[in-house]
Amino acid sequence: MRERNVFRNIIDNIPHAVYFKDKKGRFIWVSKIYGTTHGAVIGKTDFDLYPEDEAREATEDDKRVMETGEPIIDKEERFTAPDGSELHILTTKAPLFDRDGDIIGIVGIARDITQQKKS
Repeated sequence: MRERNVFRNIIDNIPHAVYFKDKKGRFIWVSKIYGTTHGAVIGKTDFDLYPEDEAREATEDDKRVMETGEPIIDKEERFTAPDGSELHILTTKAPLFDRDGDIIGIVGIARDITQQKKS
């Protein structure tokens, strides 16, 4: 139980959005910052949150990670924020494994680099 609290404390206090998705692309867990910017997302997919072209690209990346077991590291992406503004994100996605070593989804970390791109 202590490890779970330490994990949650770390994830909720780093300045990057962290999320977990299942094999169907549904969000199963998100960090506090992700939830703050996107609202209630558990059970939703990228298609529920983003324009179709953005959701399609993200979903294709998720599938590639799950099929190959290889992470995608620091891919620069543009997303439309819930308020309609454009965000520039560096995304890392890696496979999420169960106890038997089978891939059951992905874990992602998204770092907002919008301000750096404007400079």
